[in-house]
Amino acid sequence: MRKLFEKYGKAGEVFIHKDKGFGFIRLETRTLAEIAKVELDNMPLRGKQLRVRFACHSASLTVRNLPQYVSNELLEEAFSVFGQVERAVVIVDDRGRPSGKGIVEFSGKPAARKALDRCSEGSFLLTTFPRPVTVEPMDQLDDEEGLPEKLVIKNQQFHKEREQPPRFAQPGSFEYEYAMRWKALIEMEKQQQDQVDRNIKEAREKLEMEMEAARHEHQVMLMRQDLMRRQEELRRMEELHNQEVQKRKQLELRQEEERRRREEEMRRQQEEMMRRQQEGFKGTFPDAVYLPCAYDMPGQREQEIRMGQMAMGGAMGINNRGAMPPAPVPTGTPAPPGPATMMPDGTLGLIPVTITLVSQSSMMHLRSEMPPKLLPLIISQALGVALEQKELDQEPGAGLDSSLIWTGSSCQNPGCDAVYQGPESDAAPCTYHPGAPRFHEGMKSWSCCGIQTLDFGAFLTQPGCRVGRHDWAKHLPASCRHDWHQTDSLVVLTVYGQIPLPAFNWVKASQTELQVHVVFDGNRVFQAQMKLWGVINVEQSSVSLMPSRVEISLVKADPGSWAQLEHPDSLAEKARAGVLLEMDEEESEGSDDDLSWTEEEEEEEEEEEAMGE
Repeated sequence: MRKLFEKYGKAGEVFIHKDKGFGFIRLETRTLAEIAKVELDNMPLRGKQLRVRFACHSASLTVRNLPQYVSNELLEEAFSVFGQVERAVVIVDDRGRPSGKGIVEFSGKPAARKALDRCSEGSFLLTTFPRPVTVEPMDQLDDEEGLPEKLVIKNQQFHKEREQPPRFAQPGSFEYEYAMRWKALIEMEKQQQDQVDRNIKEAREKLEMEMEAARHEHQVMLMRQDLMRRQEELRRMEELHNQEVQKRKQLELRQEEERRRREEEMRRQQEEMMRRQQEGFKGTFPDAVYLPCAYDMPGQREQEIRMGQMAMGGAMGINNRGAMPPAPVPTGTPAPPGPATMMPDGTLGLIPVTITLVSQSSMMHLRSEMPPKLLPLIISQALGVALEQKELDQEPGAGLDSSLIWTGSSCQNPGCDAVYQGPESDAAPCTYHPGAPRFHEGMKSWSCCGIQTLDFGAFLTQPGCRVGRHDWAKHLPASCRHDWHQTDSLVVLTVYGQIPLPAFNWVKASQTELQVHVVFDGNRVFQAQMKLWGVINVEQSSVSLMPSRVEISLVKADPGSWAQLEHPDSLAEKARAGVLLEMDEEESEGSDDDLSWTEEEEEEEEEEEAMGE
């Protein structure tokens, strides 16, 4: 066969079925194939007549029920998963509208067979619309050459059918009667086919409507399941958080008990050491006066400072006794007890010596007491980003509060977008959210009503769930929570609040005193002035500003443990100030009748004074 077709170009695939006497050959172009067909058709070969015709594509499939938006490219891409596709066409009508049918031609029969089997067993979907396509083998029809007269079989039936030429049946004849019956049957078949098509169309439309309803229910079910899953995760996270908080509280309690135990042990050791030192000092110097250095006595710090100065002055007086003029001694004055030395001029050169013990921290305080100094502020990177996002002005402003309500001021209640236009604005009701905003996994809601939404704009415009009065003025400063902890060399005072404002924050410290002024976003203010328990190193201390807190790090001058942050004198002063303030408030709240005394009250007062004496 290759020799027979070699003059028509290089032959590609060649297949010969010797038993049945036919074969296939693929040429390079259709033009060469047409030339070979014309020249070789009806040529005698080995005593037989050779028949040559174009072969239909054996690896082509017909695809039905195509969606409306499927193109040639999408059809080729979809069926390329089964093998190499040579041609993919969506059949359209004379107006270019898709007919729902298509043709796919593969390069080989195995790929076509694979596509046919897979699509018959499963449901192959091309778009979002869940209607599977139907794949069938393409009918192999020859619509080019057809059936010529020379190829018709000339048998007895052929001659019988060819007795009558083409004609119209005459009315009333036998042929006309049965011809009309055949036409009626064909018309009935057409009507039934049309009815079947209409039934199928109605069934398709009904199925599409049911499918849309089921799809909506399915999406609602998926959203409900997702919501339940998120709620379960939230509940589990809350349980874990509660467990963690409980563990942290237990750990803090254990640490607090351990700290108290260590402080109690240290206090007992200090008392024992002081007792031993006092006993040893009295045994060595029976005439000396011993002053304890414990910090648990009110006013002891000032007494230590004054006595230390006296001790230093006494020492200077002893060393410079020779340079001072002798004090005259009257005649008959008895000699003072204790050791004495007679000076050359006949006067006494020594007086009784008083020894004072001063603690190390007090001596350091006496050596280098400095005025309060501003501690450096360290702004964390996270706080800087938060300030940029909130567009907070870091320069000092005119103030944090205002008692005037200006026209155009917005209502301060969350969820209310009313604007102050004058006194008549107070008459309108205020619809607001009393709760706080919550954001979790993309869902946004208010804690009061719990209505969740995904759109941030819808969350901002969500109507309030409570009706009240408008709040046009800014709120007064609110207090802040604070705490402190320590190490051997460091004391940290932590003030908690959201977004501290660097422009309004300052901390001053001396070696024994601390002044704090911290302002957070939302007009939350923390102010404190205290005397510290111990002595600090001001040069090494600093202040760190973070998004959720302010940490004041104070470096201890002497390593050790502090019993508390404030000195007892500072606490006593605050307590006395609080008592005086309460007494003033009680007196201011009393009426004129309260100033009058009855006889019974005078008698009770006299009895109380007598008992006090």
